[in-house]
Amino acid sequence: MRAQSSFEYMGIVVIVLIALVPLSGIVFNQSETSNRAKQAEIAVNSIASTADALYSQGPDAKTTLNINLPAGYISKESYIANNTILLTYTTPLGKQTAVARTAANITGGFSSGFGFKIFTLKIISGQVNITG
Repeated sequence: MRAQSSFEYMGIVVIVLIALVPLSGIVFNQSETSNRAKQAEIAVNSIASTADALYSQGPDAKTTLNINLPAGYISKESYIANNTILLTYTTPLGKQTAVARTAANITGGFSSGFGFKIFTLKIISGQVNITG
């Protein structure tokens, strides 16, 4: 009798584990997607607000900014031009973009690779030049 009840408990544990494996995958995908989206949103909004603040200071203004580009960041599809900052990145659920607009006319670009990057922003010929 004891062996049978132990076997039944093992069966219940196996069933629960079988249910938890796919559920943990779904939770991980959602969490990773949300994390990357928030990192991308913070990155483009930080660059945009700093560019606008720098533009209001006038000629010869310059500053640096530490930005964390999300994992899955695609440099070939991301750009900084006119009044738009567009950051493209991949998530477990597919390709996503984060966009920010500025009042200032901006030029520049993103370097390749994700992670923490140092961006330099400076006024050149009435435009905010962003490199990093």
